[in-house]
Amino acid sequence: MPALFTDGDAEIIRHVTDYYLLTCEELAALTGRNPVSIRRRLQVLGFEKRKRGAWTTSGLQYLYRTCYERMGAELHYPTQKAFDFAFEQGWLSERVHGGKRDIAKLPHDRRVVQYRFHLRKLFGDRIHATQHFYNVYDKWGTKPDDHILADLFFYYRAEDGTFPSFFLEIENTAEHSYDAKGESARIRKAKSYVEYLERGLFQEKFEYPDVKFIFIVPSAKQARNFAKKLSAMGGAFNSKLFIIGDFQSVFGDSKKPYITPKDFEHARYSLTDFHLL
Repeated sequence: MPALFTDGDAEIIRHVTDYYLLTCEELAALTGRNPVSIRRRLQVLGFEKRKRGAWTTSGLQYLYRTCYERMGAELHYPTQKAFDFAFEQGWLSERVHGGKRDIAKLPHDRRVVQYRFHLRKLFGDRIHATQHFYNVYDKWGTKPDDHILADLFFYYRAEDGTFPSFFLEIENTAEHSYDAKGESARIRKAKSYVEYLERGLFQEKFEYPDVKFIFIVPSAKQARNFAKKLSAMGGAFNSKLFIIGDFQSVFGDSKKPYITPKDFEHARYSLTDFHLL
């Protein structure tokens, strides 16, 4: 016997298809509901059967569940059925593919979610963010680096009526995958972002004149080294177009966790500074 689907279940699916990977406690925070009731509905929306008196109800199969010990909590993410439902409800502009997640990528993916909650704390309902492939990916040529694929695109409504916009890259490792010219994958990403902007592709897609690129790397040393490399490249790279932070500064208590290639040796910034620069 299938369980009943409720309006509250639809609210859960809307958030999980937006954030992609959430805990029960995070869903409780997003919905304003009791974690106990959320946990009960997550069981219904999953795959497990539940015994209710003389009846056994089958899970509705909207959500996968994974227990990842390093995360210290159960994580819930959408099945294809959930993404199809979200598209039918008009919450997605395009269809999204859903499948089993790669366990090895969970630490990175959870950092993206953590950053989104960080943005909510900073900006409240002024923040608009998306992780959907159709928003964070674009391609313009046939070469391997003729594309962008960000972890997140977001903008917020500033007090002066502007909408500062950002692409986010969270890098869980040191620089790697150096090419024949000695450029790492991180440097090549930066080059692709500059080309994307200079070609006018961002402006065409998002109907906004400019965007900045945030790179968050594992350590303060890596952040400084990356800023130094971009500074030496000159032009658009040696500017405040690029915003660089490290895990401890960004996810800790630092009020100004970011540096830029232009002035990394003597200045630090908060995210709200950049619409004034």
